[in-house]
Amino acid sequence: MDPAQLAEVFPIRAKIRFRGVGFRRVDGREYYFKTFHIDNILHALQRFGFPVSPVAQSAAKTMANEALIGTLSSDGPIFGR
Repeated sequence: MDPAQLAEVFPIRAKIRFRGVGFRRVDGREYYFKTFHIDNILHALQRFGFPVSPVAQSAAKTMANEALIGTLSSDGPIFGR
């Protein structure tokens, strides 16, 4: 994905259920990835020019199946609903 396609990349740090990284496209769609390496991923994305915000946000849309949910692994993203 091209950094210009994103409005914001942000951490998701909920106390329960979901921790990871969120991607908000310029069209408003959001995608979430579960990971325990939030800070490392955000730092790497920022180095590649992605618009990273340090402000943690909610992944509430995941509960309504409005966003694609995946898991970041060493082999890349694994997608699922």
